[in-house]
Amino acid sequence: MRKKQFEVTDLDQILQILDRCDVCRIALNEGDYPYIVPMNFGYSCQDGQIALYFHSANLGKKIEMLRKNGKVGFELDTSHRVVFADNPCDFAMEFESIIGTGEIRFLENEEKPFAFTCLMKQYDKEKEYTHFDPKMVEITAVMKLTVKELYCKRIKK
Repeated sequence: MRKKQFEVTDLDQILQILDRCDVCRIALNEGDYPYIVPMNFGYSCQDGQIALYFHSANLGKKIEMLRKNGKVGFELDTSHRVVFADNPCDFAMEFESIIGTGEIRFLENEEKPFAFTCLMKQYDKEKEYTHFDPKMVEITAVMKLTVKELYCKRIKK
């Protein structure tokens, strides 16, 4: 990161930023251009290793691409605020962002409930969800992104 004063390296702070995010963009690669998909997500952190979880229908371009190549880039951001100034060149943007790379694998049915619990926790922090309709579990594609590299940035004026 070029401007080290904006870098966030403390794991607890990174997890707090993840808690505030509501969309994760996944960059897939096939051919000459990346394909970027916004996804609902959940995460876990075990022994300092962050994993992101996603769900989807079992069919479609994204699924086909991931089955061919699970190496992805990802991006999340939150806490956006424009900082106004008299001079347009002095405007600024406050934000927190996380970018990185990792590998996605599709989870088996017995692994899916943990991922669903992480997904639900991201959007409803008040309630713990532990039961999921077995039919829905079976027909839903659930993916785990194991983070290989992660960079976190916070700009606050």
